Amino acid sequence: MQTIKTQLQPPDFEDEDQNALARTLNAVLLVGIGGALVSCAIVMLVVSNPLGALAFYGGLSLSLALLSLLLRRGLVRLSIVLLVILVFGSAVSVVTARHEARQAFMEHQIELEERDALNLEWTQLQLEQATWATQARIEATARDRLGMTRLTPDRIVYIEEGLWER
Repeated sequence: MQTIKTQLQPPDFEDEDQNALARTLNAVLLVGIGGALVSCAIVMLVVSNPLGALAFYGGLSLSLALLSLLLRRGLVRLSIVLLVILVFGSAVSVVTARHEARQAFMEHQIELEERDALNLEWTQLQLEQATWATQARIEATARDRLGMTRLTPDRIVYIEEGLWER
């Protein structure tokens, strides 16, 4: 427990300006590490395929822990510079992720429109098939194109049973 307390407290330096920077940076790093770990846990619970997000948050947590280690070794200014670079890199990745999400959304909308157009065409084809397959349409086509007529009882020829035998 004492080790955890020691790790959570900011390092103590002789220079008061460096102490102020170290306290501020330590607070930022601890909040960042905590936020990254909480985000990582939420992603694991919510997302179905969390590997990409877990890699991002895991890398972020490790980077912040490394910055905390540099801070404890007295490299306050280097820790600040690396934190600024890390924040800038995170901002760029957020912009990239948003752009990719918008692209995916636009592609999804195009696919939905194509699906709707295909559904409409399918419905029209079903109606056309139903129209062509009606009994009245078939009879009219047989009468007009093939010259067929409706069978009347006087045109029916009955064949006796014995005539079929050879």
